[in-house]
Amino acid sequence: MDFQVGQIIRGRSIDQAQIVIGSAGIASLVDCELSRCTVKVASTEFAPGIYGSRLSDCTVIYSGRPKNMPIFSNDFLRCAFEGKFRAVDFGRNPWPDGRTYAVERSGELSDCSFEQSTLEMCRLFAVDLDRLKFAAWPQFIIPQPAAIAAAAQRRSWPGTFSRFLQVSASEHPSLSAVTGTQAEFTKKYGISERELIEALESIGGVLR
Repeated sequence: MDFQVGQIIRGRSIDQAQIVIGSAGIASLVDCELSRCTVKVASTEFAPGIYGSRLSDCTVIYSGRPKNMPIFSNDFLRCAFEGKFRAVDFGRNPWPDGRTYAVERSGELSDCSFEQSTLEMCRLFAVDLDRLKFAAWPQFIIPQPAAIAAAAQRRSWPGTFSRFLQVSASEHPSLSAVTGTQAEFTKKYGISERELIEALESIGGVLR
């Protein structure tokens, strides 16, 4: 299937295709249904390139280092993600549209794998963690209920780790989990690897 550079693909059903989104490929996918495709996204800090679409059994590869952006507005079923993500939001958008106040219907993230991804300080909204796969340590996933319970504990935490828990406790109720890496947390909160491991064990329920 041939696509033109800069083309916006809208309202199409696409099966078993290789799709590149970015300066060397199409501009974006809008309201499409993709099955068994490989989608390569030359990401920017502002635009994920896929909107209102449903992807099933696809491999989604983000080049560069996507950061500070949401990957909402799509349904991902049995997909595998590859790339290095920093401060990226996945799942169902919890905030209504600023103009219409409507809540997005899309945003399902089920039976997907992030085993080939690095997730630094990313957030997962309205997802079932049991239906997702993640890379092992030195990455980890802190379920939101565990973080809230830990924030309520009257105890001292190493370094400035308590700041992370305070922020977690004030997050949107639909937040399911926050991701982290050993390198990022030890640097950001001024703690050693051993102190981080002990903190995560104290929180309980952390996936690593």
